Amino acid sequence: MERVLSKRTRELGCLYNLLTVFEAPDLDLEEVCQGILERLTTGWQYPQRTCARLVLEGRTWQTPNFRATPWLLSEPIVLHGQPAGSLEVGYLEERPAADEGPFLVEERVLLEVVAGRLSRFIERRRYGQELRRQRDLAQGLVQTAQAIVLVLDQEGRIVYFNPFLEKLTGYRLAEVRGHDWTEVFLPPDLDEELRAHFRPGQDQAQRQPHLVPIRDSRGNLSQVEWRNRTLQRKDGSPDQEVLCTGQDLTRRLELEAEHYRLAAVVEQSVDAIALTDPRGVMIYVNPAYEALHGRGRQEFLGQEAPLLAQARANQNFFRQMWADLAAGRSWSGRYGIARGNGQEFEVETVISPIRDHSGAIINYYAHHRDITQEQKLRDHLRQAHKMEAIGTLAGGIAHDFNNILGGISGYVELARMFLEDQARAADYLAQALKAGDRAKDLVRQILTFSRQAEQQKKPLDLASEVREALRLMRATLPSTIEITQDLAAPPATVLADPTQIQQVILNLCTNAAHAMRQRGGHLEVSLHLVHMDAREVDNYPGLSAGPHLRLCVSDTGHGMPREVVERIFEPFFTTKAQGEGTGLGLAVVHGIVSSSQGIIKVYSQPGKGTAFHVLLPCQEYGPAAEDHQDQETPGGHERILVVDDEETLVEIQRNLLGSLGYQVSAFVCSLEALKHFKENPGQFDLVLTDLTMPNLTGLDLAQALLELAPGLPVILCTGFSESSALETARSLGVREVILKPVLRGDLARAVRRHLDTCTKNSPAQEGGRL
Repeated sequence: MERVLSKRTRELGCLYNLLTVFEAPDLDLEEVCQGILERLTTGWQYPQRTCARLVLEGRTWQTPNFRATPWLLSEPIVLHGQPAGSLEVGYLEERPAADEGPFLVEERVLLEVVAGRLSRFIERRRYGQELRRQRDLAQGLVQTAQAIVLVLDQEGRIVYFNPFLEKLTGYRLAEVRGHDWTEVFLPPDLDEELRAHFRPGQDQAQRQPHLVPIRDSRGNLSQVEWRNRTLQRKDGSPDQEVLCTGQDLTRRLELEAEHYRLAAVVEQSVDAIALTDPRGVMIYVNPAYEALHGRGRQEFLGQEAPLLAQARANQNFFRQMWADLAAGRSWSGRYGIARGNGQEFEVETVISPIRDHSGAIINYYAHHRDITQEQKLRDHLRQAHKMEAIGTLAGGIAHDFNNILGGISGYVELARMFLEDQARAADYLAQALKAGDRAKDLVRQILTFSRQAEQQKKPLDLASEVREALRLMRATLPSTIEITQDLAAPPATVLADPTQIQQVILNLCTNAAHAMRQRGGHLEVSLHLVHMDAREVDNYPGLSAGPHLRLCVSDTGHGMPREVVERIFEPFFTTKAQGEGTGLGLAVVHGIVSSSQGIIKVYSQPGKGTAFHVLLPCQEYGPAAEDHQDQETPGGHERILVVDDEETLVEIQRNLLGSLGYQVSAFVCSLEALKHFKENPGQFDLVLTDLTMPNLTGLDLAQALLELAPGLPVILCTGFSESSALETARSLGVREVILKPVLRGDLARAVRRHLDTCTKNSPAQEGGRL
């Protein structure tokens, strides 16, 4: 009997100690598990020889003396119906047999009870932790929500509202708790139907969103969208509460009103406006855009913007556009397009990126303005000024031209006289050839300068244009005016019309000479490469950051006062005497520079002279191109097909190319040349063809040959270069168009250049050569 009582006392003591662990409120799970193991072994009949281990969800707790033993009793730990571990008790050495092996039935029951109690303890603790987490989460959401959370009692008195309403209205909850909601927060003239949404018993209507304004502590109104519902109390009380949630829409409604006004402005604008996505696909056009293009908006939406499609077809003109847009900058330019009915017109366009809050580009905004009439007027002004400039230069050009012709006649006569002396005859004929080349260059200058058709912009070597213009100026200036030039800029190109650039340079030099005509002086022309950063371009509106060429034309003439400088670019403004000028020159210059994406500045003081600075954005710059003037004429051994309907020219080109070592096949009929090529498609390395021929023109022949042999170098020769022919040649893949008459050296270098380019597998089209 005493032994039984001892066992029961030991078991009860063990259970009591275990209960103190389970009921301790400040112990974490780690401490509970360890405490159970420390107390569990005291309930066994041989506690000094007993060890225990608890395995729970991959973690293990054990008594210091625990080791693997064959005398082990185990009970599973089950959490939410799933095995989560086990509670194990074992003897470290063999003990006398009891009810089942060395363990008593009571010990098995005790282990089962402790394992079950531990499972329930863990479930309750975790359940309580989850409840506290959800409660804290709900409180946190209510406290930090950027929306109103409001609780009213059955009588409409304030029970609770969150900090967002305090911040919105300036009322503290402690100040107005228990006050009537409608009297404190709602406008006194509010409709009764809207007030009813804050009373219990109208749950269905309350849950629908409704806009009800509220007042803040200063009397200002905020527009709030409410969703309310009636709550039943869980304590069995018949009283009801109303839970109200509200979203402050004041700013959104203001933005919507502003958006409506802006949309109305855009829709009713007389200028064409379009919006694209970041890829250039159109998502909106206004009615003015439809009218400008003569097509409905449905024909544009979802399609690539016409400007971008045109840019892909004309990379030279739109290269700066791609560079600016890719860098996230705005772009502006002028170009010609066609309406739906085929009518062509000129537009001025500004494209700007639209960014989101992070700075990423989400749309592009394009603003188009029809400048057709404005452009026509500008063209008339420009042509009038051309005629004025030609009149000024006519005397000097006629003088130079007569000298050139005189040289040609003289050298030819000398060659005839000394024909028996072959060396002297060859020398005289060489001089005649140089004079003829000068005459050809002068004719080209006159044709280019006087051409009335608008020229397309293309990359220009500005230094070469300046040198050419100065050669013309030297013939017209008196000996009292000294010209110096400083063209130190590295090789670089600008995107501009060569005729217009010549007009700018000649006009600025002519004005400088006019200022020094009485006393003489010094005319200086310089060209330098400058790099404009974002800070510097702020001083030059209209310029983009990057490399620019700065052309400076300065004189030591009488200078100008400030009031004249301020009006110097106005049309028809002039300080010259009647008959000496029209006042159009500098106005035209300003328009040309602006249309080339550049700016022009003037600096002048009375008695100290004047300086004009022109800044034009660079397209590209790099190592200087080689001067071939004094190089040997290159030759080769490749096979060349020559086609020209003039037998004399065919024979000349055959002999010229043959003398350079090439294998030449020549035809005076383009159809026969094409037939021969089809029969021998791999026989030729390059084709040299005339542009204007009967039956099959040079362009048609080039297209047919390139279809048969893509990448074949084709060079066109012409006596007059029309811009439309150049564009067509470029689109077909023609490598170069050269003007007649073609000298032996020029022809040799062109042929060798494109044969070498083909050998290096360079792109088939060199836009700068066309």
